[in-house]
Amino acid sequence: EPDTLFFRYRETALSVTGFLVFQTLLIVLLIGSNVRRKRAEEKLRLSEQRLMAFNDASIDGILLYDADLRLVDINQAALLPNMNKSDLIGKHMLEISPNLEKTGRYEKYLKVIETGEPISFSYLQEMPDYPGRHLSLRAFKVNDGLGIIFTDISEILNAQSALRALNKQLEQMVEERTESLMLANENLEQFA
Repeated sequence: EPDTLFFRYRETALSVTGFLVFQTLLIVLLIGSNVRRKRAEEKLRLSEQRLMAFNDASIDGILLYDADLRLVDINQAALLPNMNKSDLIGKHMLEISPNLEKTGRYEKYLKVIETGEPISFSYLQEMPDYPGRHLSLRAFKVNDGLGIIFTDISEILNAQSALRALNKQLEQMVEERTESLMLANENLEQFA
């Protein structure tokens, strides 16, 4: 009857059994490395799930393009209501947004990939059958491709515009009230 030897190696339980210890040890070490590989794969899978959940929970639009500017990934916030993620993956940037060349943004994106220098700018996104929205965009090099993150700042700009209008209205009211008080003061001085 063969003896069995149990031991641990870097959190992996190994056992060596039999008369041919070196041959059995080789087999057991392979099994042990498979256990480590499976654990590493599970950790990677969980990490990818967390990243996907984070990506999809973001209120900012996130797009990832490869070196040829074909869409690799897009999160939910970047999709317009009539868009489907699976229909866009693999398409060239200009297939998705043909007007990019006219706006000069396509050249800017190519320059980001070429130089590695990130860019930031705001613009009004106008698409047929969809109301325009103001976006603040950041583009940066990711490996040999391009990453884009954008935020819809329409509500902020609308609030700023409303605040400016209210401020102008208040200034006009103060001016009118000042004139009224000056006129009242003049009338009082005439009676004094």
